[in-house]
Parts: sequence; C-alpha cells; structure tokens
Amino acid sequence: MTPRLKTGLCALTLALRTLLREWRSGELGVLLFQANRMQEATQEFQKAQGNGARKVQCLNYIGQCFARRGMNDLAARTFQNAIKEKPSFDEEKKELVFGLGCVLEKMGKSEEAIEQFKSIYEIDIGYQNVAEKIETYYSKQSQGSGT
Repeated sequence: MTPRLKTGLCALTLALRTLLREWRSGELGVLLFQANRMQEATQEFQKAQGNGARKVQCLNYIGQCFARRGMNDLAARTFQNAIKEKPSFDEEKKELVFGLGCVLEKMGKSEEAIEQFKSIYEIDIGYQNVAEKIETYYSKQSQGSGT
C-alpha cells in the first residue's frame, strides 16, 4: 500500500467514525427523549447536530426538550434557529413553526404565536389543531370589535 493510499484510507476511516458517532448520538437522543429524560436527550442532540443531514431534526428535538423542561425562551430561540435552516415550507418546517407557536403561547406572546399558526394555516388548514387556533382567534377578534 502506498503512503498516499494509506493516508487517504486513514482520513476516510476517521470521517466514517465521526459520522457513525454523530448518528448514534442522534439515535440515543431519540431513545432518551422517548423515555422523558430531557436533559440527557438534549445533550445527545447537541452532539449529533454536527451531522448536517440531521441538524434541523436535532434542533427540533432540542427545542422540544427545552419546552418540556419549561425553558420556553431557549425553546423559542432553538425553533427559530431551526426554521432559518429550512428554506422550503415542508412537513418538517410546519412542525418547527407549530412548536414555536406553542412555545410563544406558553410565554404569553399570543400575537406572535398566532402569526406562526397563520403561516401554517395559509398552506395547510388541516395541520394539527391550527384551524381551531385560527378560528378561536378570529372569533375573539370579532367579539371584541362588536360585530
């Protein structure tokens, strides 16, 4: 084996080990999340977010972990960072926007929350309970204006 080939194989082996470690961290994070061990799950997702292909998924889980622990400001910031990573409004982005809206509701930021839910409602009226949230919001608006 030539020195150049040996160096290349060593670099490839190191890269594969790193990817495998990041993948395993993400999987362990999911198991810990499902076991309601939020602090440990957060740590595993933070390790795994270095894997570009899973970064948004890990940020979503981190946001959910923070929300379940009552750390709503951290959850909101994490969801916002994940949303910035998603140019297209696919199912994953809907989940992130919905999570952000729910956290903003918990923080008492109703107007900011409803804007998140509206962005989902505009493209998917059937997503989770977004329609109910929007209908309730407009019902309160019309009652408040006397119409």
